[in-house]
Amino acid sequence: MLEPRTHTVARWSGTFRSFAHAKAAPLLGVFLMTFALAACGPAQKNSSTQNALGDVFTNIDGVGLDTAMVTDVSDSDSKGLDGSSVDADNDAESTPATCDVAADCEGKLTLKSCQQSGCEQGLCVALVKPGMCCEVTDCDDGQECTIDECDTAKQTCQNLPKVNCCSGKLTFAKIGFESAQLTELTPAIVSGSAGKAPVSWQIRSERARVGAKSLYLGNACDNYATNVDPNNDCAAEGDAEAVLATLDSKSFTLPADKTSQLHFWFWAEVEPAYAKSLPAGTCNPSCSIGSTCINVNGASQCITEKDVLTLSVQTSAGAVKVFDSTQMGKSTAGGWQRVAIDLSGFTGQTIKFTWRFETGTGLKNEFEGIWLDEIVLETVCAVQGTLCEQDQPCLDDKQGCTIDSCTTYSNTPDKGFCFHDVAIGCCTLTSQCDDGDSCTVDTCDQGTCKSKPDSTQLSCCKASTQWFEDFGSGVLADWTIIDGNSTAVQWRIDPLGGVQGSQALYFGSSNFSSYQDTKLSKGVGPKGTACSKLVKVPVGSVYNQAVFQVQLETEWSYLPKAQYKNPPLSSQPKFDHLLVSVLEAGASKAVWSSDLVYGTTDGKWHQVVISLVPWQGKEVQVCLSFDAGDDKVNDKKGVHVDDFSMRVACDQKDCYYDVDCNISCASCEAPVCVDGGCACVPLLGCCTQTSDCSDGNPCTIAQCIQGQCKNDKKPQCCTQDSECPSPKPCKQGLCDLTLNTCSTKPVTGCCEKDADCQDKDACSSASCDVSNNQCKQTPKTSCCLQAAQCDDQNACTTDTCAKNKCVYIPSGAAGCG
Repeated sequence: MLEPRTHTVARWSGTFRSFAHAKAAPLLGVFLMTFALAACGPAQKNSSTQNALGDVFTNIDGVGLDTAMVTDVSDSDSKGLDGSSVDADNDAESTPATCDVAADCEGKLTLKSCQQSGCEQGLCVALVKPGMCCEVTDCDDGQECTIDECDTAKQTCQNLPKVNCCSGKLTFAKIGFESAQLTELTPAIVSGSAGKAPVSWQIRSERARVGAKSLYLGNACDNYATNVDPNNDCAAEGDAEAVLATLDSKSFTLPADKTSQLHFWFWAEVEPAYAKSLPAGTCNPSCSIGSTCINVNGASQCITEKDVLTLSVQTSAGAVKVFDSTQMGKSTAGGWQRVAIDLSGFTGQTIKFTWRFETGTGLKNEFEGIWLDEIVLETVCAVQGTLCEQDQPCLDDKQGCTIDSCTTYSNTPDKGFCFHDVAIGCCTLTSQCDDGDSCTVDTCDQGTCKSKPDSTQLSCCKASTQWFEDFGSGVLADWTIIDGNSTAVQWRIDPLGGVQGSQALYFGSSNFSSYQDTKLSKGVGPKGTACSKLVKVPVGSVYNQAVFQVQLETEWSYLPKAQYKNPPLSSQPKFDHLLVSVLEAGASKAVWSSDLVYGTTDGKWHQVVISLVPWQGKEVQVCLSFDAGDDKVNDKKGVHVDDFSMRVACDQKDCYYDVDCNISCASCEAPVCVDGGCACVPLLGCCTQTSDCSDGNPCTIAQCIQGQCKNDKKPQCCTQDSECPSPKPCKQGLCDLTLNTCSTKPVTGCCEKDADCQDKDACSSASCDVSNNQCKQTPKTSCCLQAAQCDDQNACTTDTCAKNKCVYIPSGAAGCG
């Protein structure tokens, strides 16, 4: 018996594209019938049968069939090309129905809803119904510039025009970074390759605009700071190196008779432009691209921006800059942006492209960096709907998942090109949503691709930051201030109050020295709440956190922790209290309070870490509320908050606060959280014996009384001169460090009465000025020390000084009477 075998004819060669459908059934029938006769016959095959079989494969209506396209031969139940079963044991099934006209084939074939019966060369065949399709090959219109699709749900063809397609169009390069090696571009790191986290060009899959991978410039800590340590939670250590990186293409010769363009996708998160934090200037002439006009001490000047990506075209005559990332604000606001370059000015020339990223310094390089994807160099088809201007809409390409928009050329912004980019995440099937990342679960939900982290795989977690606020803008644009009761004391920006002496969020007065408001009612203290902007908490991540630095200097500052009890009485409200809560859909939940740090950080910075895992997938605000509670002791500095972030972390420390630690400690020790781990540390003032209380001060008497140290001061004991005040202004107190006793010595030049002062000479009188305890000299009138002081300018007298008195004796000179 003949073993059934399946023969699938893939396609016909030549121009008879529809023949595969029109002729499939009779061809398969003839083939099976002939093959059956050959198999059932003797071992020596009949030559006429061989010729008949050969004719089937070599000449049907004079059109040759590519034998390489006959595939998939397997031992199984067979299906004909019309979908009907082929059973070698059933002569009726294996013998094709004959016909004179199509009506003779009614009911003789198993048809799909997109097919109808027909009669071809006396045999019944399944044909595609006019205006319908069963598969995409039914829709080939033979046109080079159409996208042929079969909507299997409606069984109709769609022949949509290809963007930028025309006869003779050339594509010189299309770089998608899907391979593991960077072979089509030459990367270089001029500076920034040193340190524990060297910067490099890398093909990675964390971000991609097209496909599953893209090109990233950064380091293992997902930034471009060279002084961070990947082996120490990416903490900064020492100074960072400035980064200068380049990326060169190979050379291309552009045609002289066609216009060309380059376009690529760009994503960036870098140091903000100067205009974000400094006042704008009025420069005349205006600044060139790459510089920003800033008002510096009342004078406008152009300052070159840092952390900028540029693109230059290298020609035989030199380099021409055609793109500068300052044109789009340096960063791309968390999304991909297409960059297009008009190359009409380079027709007929041999060129290459150089991307250049330069930070200028090693400061403020803790941002994610830059990504590039799908770099395309091609000629432009000047057909209707391809060229555009910035405000001119692009033609609808009638495809539901595309965005029809005009991208202006960065080097000729008065014109642009219409791109019809597939919207990120648009889909009809789940299979279209595979992002190439084994660490995500991909689904198609109502036409939108959704990829969420696979929380079952902890090794897949990637640390990320959803929002970071260092208050460097100087304004609270992303914060909402509510529930305040004071105009003088409120949440505001302190320009010098941050961790590094930079800007910070502050609750207090405008002079940044206290949170005291005497205009409030008696017994009432100031209060207020600052809420962050709405941020969506990622789903499936391991540890969602809100993290910030806080500095508290309150009424509780510099007091023993044992004295902290807030409120002092249950009937009273809390005072000098900071509360952190998460606000979601109008519902607020407290997640941290200053009770965890005993009401104060004693003016030091303290990191607060809050878990946001319960809010995965939801949009939340984090609110900071401070309430002085009363009008007492509000002259302390107040509350500072800096470096606020909402992030995903892939590890969790054993503790963040002392209350997280429940380890056993000795009687004079307490469990505390130190660098994420619990440890026992001595309790201040706790003792089991007198020796535990020694403070090293010779002027105190150490005692251990009921488990608490008491160090009383010895009377008349000193350790420094300041402890020895003198009862008299002309005596200086001294501490004898050998005996630890006080003594005095006279102060030179000091007086308490006139007798303490000596006359300078016979013509002055000394006295004591008790207002400053200094001696002063008052000249005596008509007093002399020598004759020269008695000159009366009279030639007829002889002037002398006798006993400190001037004497004038007539000289008897001629002419004197």
